[in-house]
Amino acid sequence: MYLKSLHIQGFKTFEQSTTLELSYPVIAIVGPNGSGKSNLVDALRWTLCEQNLRTLRARSMLDLIFAGSATRHPVNYAEAEVVFNNEGDVFGTGTDTVTVARRIFRSRESDFLIEGNDVQLRDVEELLTSTGLGFRHYPFIGQGEMSRIFTMKPEERKGLFEEVAGIAEYKQRKRDTLVKLEETRVNIARVEDLLAELNGNYAHLGLQAAAAREYVGYQSRLRDLDMDIAHARYLSVRREQERATARLAEAQEKMAEVITSLNSR
Repeated sequence: MYLKSLHIQGFKTFEQSTTLELSYPVIAIVGPNGSGKSNLVDALRWTLCEQNLRTLRARSMLDLIFAGSATRHPVNYAEAEVVFNNEGDVFGTGTDTVTVARRIFRSRESDFLIEGNDVQLRDVEELLTSTGLGFRHYPFIGQGEMSRIFTMKPEERKGLFEEVAGIAEYKQRKRDTLVKLEETRVNIARVEDLLAELNGNYAHLGLQAAAAREYVGYQSRLRDLDMDIAHARYLSVRREQERATARLAEAQEKMAEVITSLNSR
């Protein structure tokens, strides 16, 4: 997998449509100060979901749109598009190339696109996750960053490596999942309190109690999933996340059905 081309229009100093065809494996962009080299990197970062204005060297997202010059008028939007060679199907799309684009308008509306189709920011992040491009953009190494890594404390360096490998991302998703499970547990506790107060239909009460007991099974399944994640590490990050999400959704859906059934009484 490698970067095949970069197309920009209306981005910072690049008012006109500009396309760079990159010849793998070695690319060097050279030029005098102020010629736009850093803006090309900014365009690439921005397209790959960078949201930090300081990293993009801008005060607001509108600063990314060409603001005009003494001889040229301002434009109404900025656009950047990157095309990756997908040799080996690193992205898991089954296509020879993968195209990701981003636009922003002066109205502050913005678009993310994959293969020309409108998507959400999260969709692009998930696409990039399996390639290593989705973790705070460590593929971009700026001046002084290598020396900063060498002077890090051991625990800081460990955190950096975990984030690059995707482990930190999974730890955060695990924490989010556990929070949702705790909310589900609280809801189940309320259901159980309500069941204790009911003196009516014991058959229905038995069904509700059985549904509550299923929660324990979901917890066990979550632990199994966590072990799988720790085993597979970043090599199976995307696949395991999808399975975890599906299982959690199933648990939440069933618990929601229990709560809805009781609330409708």
